[in-house]
Amino acid sequence: MSNITLEGIANVVKVELEPISETLVEHTNILTEHTKILSKHTGALDQLLTEKKKKGDNKMVADDHLEYLEKWAKQVSQKFGIEFRP
Repeated sequence: MSNITLEGIANVVKVELEPISETLVEHTNILTEHTKILSKHTGALDQLLTEKKKKGDNKMVADDHLEYLEKWAKQVSQKFGIEFRP
């Protein structure tokens, strides 16, 4: 009968788990790269949405300004008897 020791069992477990450990390291590296890519994409999307909001806000201001100018032009045209066509 052979002598089984805790040290022997630990060595066998260590050898058996080595491929799993290597695979885990590979998957961790892949996950790290995917996390970096996702972070870049999230940042780019946030920037695009911010620019879209700014553009929408600017358009709203421009539309309000145009509406004000049209109202003013209509009042001036009425005062001077000129036909107004927006």
